[in-house]
Amino acid sequence: MTEIISLAEKIKTFQKPLIIFHKDTHGDLIGSALSLYHFLQKLGQHPQIFSAEFKTPKYLEFLEDVKLIQSDKKQLLVSTDCSDISPIFDSLIVLGDFQIELADEFSSFFQKIPRLVIDKTNFFADKAFAEIIYELFQIINDKLIDEKIATYLLTGMVEKNKGFKIDTLTPESLLTTSDLLTKGANRETVITNLFGRQSVSTIKLWGKILLNLEIIEDYEIAIAKVNEQDLIDAHADENDLCQLIDELISSVETVKSTAIFFSKNKKPYCLIKSEKKQNLTKHFADFAELYAYQEKIIFSYSENQEKIIEKLKSL
Repeated sequence: MTEIISLAEKIKTFQKPLIIFHKDTHGDLIGSALSLYHFLQKLGQHPQIFSAEFKTPKYLEFLEDVKLIQSDKKQLLVSTDCSDISPIFDSLIVLGDFQIELADEFSSFFQKIPRLVIDKTNFFADKAFAEIIYELFQIINDKLIDEKIATYLLTGMVEKNKGFKIDTLTPESLLTTSDLLTKGANRETVITNLFGRQSVSTIKLWGKILLNLEIIEDYEIAIAKVNEQDLIDAHADENDLCQLIDELISSVETVKSTAIFFSKNKKPYCLIKSEKKQNLTKHFADFAELYAYQEKIIFSYSENQEKIIEKLKSL
């Protein structure tokens, strides 16, 4: 946290930063750069983005502002005279760990201006760049995060986490994604372009689950709530919920049990999955209409949801 705060304080002092990254990059870094560009603009700064010989990957052409990324050194700098460079930018924000190579005649100038390197390999472990940038925004002023910024960050989160189907997925990543959706990130656009094979109903339901996700870390439990209208709007049912648990939440290494509360025909139901290879049918045998599905059970209930959660904690 100390490192993030230090980065945030430095960024706030810039006026005309140049955001720079390597041309051989990915959606996580590109989405992060675009979100940073717009966030700094809303702070009153005048940023630019540069990546030498950059070409937009086809699957990211849906990011409308990707055209803001400059790739030609001659267009970036008005003159090869170092005395003319100063008014164009006053600082560098380097995303990723690589050597800046613009031109030899500019090397002396780059040594004179402040440089901020955001390299997750040093102290951010397996976090997505988008997650690091989001933490920066929260420290500086999260009220500046609009739908466009949230969508660019969501692009980075989804691509970095392979659609949330990787073994290293963390509860923090899911909660960050949930926050971005709350702030208006366009999940359908992102998922459709990154993983076009997903159905519209799956995308909509994916968003609803994340919007209402709660992680009880002490008990390694994930809780989500979906109302009946959400299922109707997504043309989904309990089978889709089962699939989403498998594809989304079960990828989180520290989540061992998941409960989704939903309604069907105005009747409350609970879907539970355990990664502990437990006999869930035995533990929840006193609930009505219980049926098992692989490692999951679904049952109706009339008592308080908290009682079900407490029972799950005791397993």
